[in-house]
Parts: sequence; structure tokens; C-alpha cells
Amino acid sequence: MLTPHPAARGFWTPARLSHEGARLVREIATSNGAAVLAARLAGAALAYAGQVAAARWLGADGFGHYALALVWLTILGHLATFGTPQAVCRHVAAALATGDTPAVRGFVVFGLGVVALTGALVAAAAVALLWAFPDVAESAAWRPLALAMLAVPLLAVQDILESLARAFDRPAAGIAPAYVVRHGATLVVFAALLLGAAPGDPAGAVLAAIGGLLLGVAGQSLLVLRLIRRRIPPGPRRYELRRWLGTALPVALVDGTEILLLNMDVLLVGLFLPPPSVAAYYAATRLTQMLDLVRYAASAATAQRFAALFALGRAEDVVRLARRATLATAALCGAGAITLSLLAGPLLGLFGSGFAAAAPVVPIAAAGLVLAALCGPGEDLLTMTGGERVCAAVHAVALPLTLLLALVLIPTLGIVGAALATATALVGRSAALAWLAWRRLGALPVGSGRAG
Repeated sequence: MLTPHPAARGFWTPARLSHEGARLVREIATSNGAAVLAARLAGAALAYAGQVAAARWLGADGFGHYALALVWLTILGHLATFGTPQAVCRHVAAALATGDTPAVRGFVVFGLGVVALTGALVAAAAVALLWAFPDVAESAAWRPLALAMLAVPLLAVQDILESLARAFDRPAAGIAPAYVVRHGATLVVFAALLLGAAPGDPAGAVLAAIGGLLLGVAGQSLLVLRLIRRRIPPGPRRYELRRWLGTALPVALVDGTEILLLNMDVLLVGLFLPPPSVAAYYAATRLTQMLDLVRYAASAATAQRFAALFALGRAEDVVRLARRATLATAALCGAGAITLSLLAGPLLGLFGSGFAAAAPVVPIAAAGLVLAALCGPGEDLLTMTGGERVCAAVHAVALPLTLLLALVLIPTLGIVGAALATATALVGRSAALAWLAWRRLGALPVGSGRAG
């Protein structure tokens, strides 16, 4: 365990905050974080417009089925990686920092192979399970769900390509195609279907989303593989399977529980409430997830640097970087939360009649994200500096507690209860990770990690 250092003391003073805030603004203007944030904001705007078009084309019932299919794709697509992207990001960044190119080649080839295989296996198992339940196979949800399951390998490959770009400290190369190209293509299809007055079809909407995902992965592949070839010449590979497993398995638990925590509320709303309520709640939570793009951008710009700096023994610099990232995300999330809360009604009204009823969800969810941002990048700090088992333990405890809270609040308070349960769980998890990361690195500005 690292000992606390003087740089961690006396930080939370007005003069220090002012100095660090000004420094941060200058850094963000020229950093990877700015490029990542711009790409994610553009992707979020395109995704939001696409969801509006899809909701108006499908209607509330059809959009509810489409939303549930996308949530399942998100959950299984990220779970299918089994922690490989985070493990690759950490070890490739550390190997690049120390000049260990054989290890870089080994982790790249092994990571891509593992994710392609596990993604295909998870997709096959998911489709088989759908066939095994006649009630699902005969329902309107069958076709959208089955198509979404077939796209699981694509989403898994997107994750590993994005992590490789981050490991090489060029996160925009993995993120821009994954979000701007993907959501832009999907928007074009939905707009054409809406303007052409085609009959609403949730399965057709899922196909459009898959087409956009395929184009995004193709663009990622071109950029990321070219980046790797330029930086790493051909040569011998070293496969460190034990080291990879030691990182990937705990991270898989973290990723799995975090994906469930981020999407469980939509699934539980679908369990207790009708499709129109699912559609309205999904629209509200997608709106507030725009705030999480700030934390995501900070993570994409800093996580690999935490690993590299830690590998070089520069713990003080790790803390200093985390401190500045915390200030950035908290300030930007706070401003965004106020804006979205004020505009929630009109923005949700774009989806169609009935969607504005979910406006109370927005300030609750936004407040949870702001408080989590104040805790900082604890998940990244723990995962990138060898504390992945501690991080996994926190998530393992958080999942059943969140589920219990949601099961209590949703039947009584509906979609507002779902938002309260999710926000409370997010803040509690972030606070726990903050304390644990402080214990490990001797610094306070730490907390929950990535977006989905």
C-alpha cells in the first residue's frame, strides 16, 4: 500500500481550488478529454435525435419494446467481454510506458481473440434461451430481442477497440466512430422511416441500430489497427495469461455489476410497469446519461495515464491527475444538471405525448450523477493501480442492495422510485470507492468510474 504524500494535504482550500480550476480549464482545451467529450456529445446529440425519431415512428408501445431490446444488448454486449477491455487498457498502457513491446503485441492479439470468441458464445446462448421460453418466443418482444442478441459480438468488439485506443492514448480514434458514425447512421435510417410513413416495427428499429453499430465498428477497426501498426512494429509476442486473468476476472465482476446497476432500473420498470412507462423512463434516463459523458470523457483521457504513471512509480502524479479530473467533471456535471432539469419537460415532449410525464426523473437522476462526479475516478484509480479486487468487492455488495432498494421503491413510487433507487445506489457506491481509493493512494478526490 502506498503511503499518503504531501500533495494530498491541504487541497480542499479556496485558493487551491481556484488555482487547480484555472489550470484544469487550460488543460482541457488541449487534452484528449476535450476531443473525447466533443465526440461523445456529438454522438449523444445524434443518439437523442435518433431516439426521438424512433419514438415517433414506433409509438410508445413499440418504443418500449425497442428500448428493452437495446438495454439487453447493452448488458450482454459489455458482459461478453469478461473484463478484457479494462485489463488490456491497463496492461498495454503500462507496457508502452516501460517499452515492453512483446507484451503489447501479446495483449492486443489475445484481447481481440478472446472478445470475438466470448461475444459469439454469449450471443448463441442468449438466442437459445429465448427459444427455450415459449411465452417470450410468441410475444411481440421476441423478434427485437433475438436480433439484439445477435449483435452482442459487435458491441463486445467495439469495447475492446475503444480500450485499445485508450491504451495508446488516442481515445478519440476508438470513440468517434463508435458514437458519431454509429448514431449518425442510425438517425438517418430512423428519419427516413419516419418521413416515409413506414409502419412502425420494433424489430426494424433494432436492425437499424445494428446497422449503425456495424458501421461504427468498421470505422474503429480502420483507425485503431492503423494506430497500432504505426506505433508497434511487427515482432515477437509474449502472452502473459496468468497476469491477464488476474486482472480480467475481478474487472469482469466490476463491469458486469456496473452494467447491471446502470440498466437494471429499466428492466425492473419493464417488470412492474407497462411499455409506455418503460418508454418514458428510458427516454428520461437517456437524457440524463448525457451528464455521464463528462465522467466518461475524463476517464477516457486519464485511466491509461493512471496505469502508466503508476507503472513508473509516480504515485504523486497519479493523485494530481485524479484531483484535476475530479474538479472538471464535478463542475461540468453540475452545470449540465441544472440545464437538463430546467429543460426536461420540453426535451421529453419531443418524443411524443406522454413522455413529458417522466420529467421528475431527470433532476433526481442528474443529482445522483453530480454527487458521483464529486467523488471522482475511484474505480479507474483502483482498477489501474492493482486494486481491482477491492473494486469488485464493492460492486458485489452494491448490486443486491440496489436491487432490494429498487424492488421496494418502484412498486410504490413508479418511475420516480426507480430514479431514486438508482441515484442513491450510485452515490453510495461512489462514496465507498472514494474511501477505498483514498486508503490506497492517500488522496481524497476519488470515486466511481465509467459511462455506458
